[in-house]
Amino acid sequence: MKFNNMRYNKIFTIFPICLIYFLVIASPISLPEFDLENIEKAATSAPTTSAPSSSSSSSPSAAIAVFTNPSNSSTAVTGQIKFTKTSQNKTNVSGKLDSGIFDKVAANYQFKIVDRSKILIYDLTTDGLNKWSVNSTGTTPFQHDFDKLLISKIVDQFFEISHHKKGIVSMTIVKSI
Repeated sequence: MKFNNMRYNKIFTIFPICLIYFLVIASPISLPEFDLENIEKAATSAPTTSAPSSSSSSSPSAAIAVFTNPSNSSTAVTGQIKFTKTSQNKTNVSGKLDSGIFDKVAANYQFKIVDRSKILIYDLTTDGLNKWSVNSTGTTPFQHDFDKLLISKIVDQFFEISHHKKGIVSMTIVKSI
């Protein structure tokens, strides 16, 4: 009997280890921070307001970053930020976030334009988009004029909202309008 008892002890010792390995390490299920492909698919499947034109090589004069809540989450960021070319080297950025901003200290948030690899293209907060406050779960309307923020460089890139403690809060694709 001692032999059989040892065999069962080994099985019951190895089984939980194998189970943990499968569930944690070898599991095909992962929870990515943000699935950039799904964000891109959602943005490209959404109807656009601009029609194709023969002058597609010209630089866009306006763009928009729309934050939606398709999963109806109570903590999702919603709202929009618009980019409008005001002169050759100036772009006005204006917007309002309606939900998803819960920290009452606006300075704890950062607005950035990043590429697919999350490499920083433009830090909007550091460069002046910091004159707003939190009201309820959103923001007050905000706007700032930026020098040398080219709309053509930010279209099809990501607008990222991050919190200094929580990391990335939300992101969406900047689309030409």
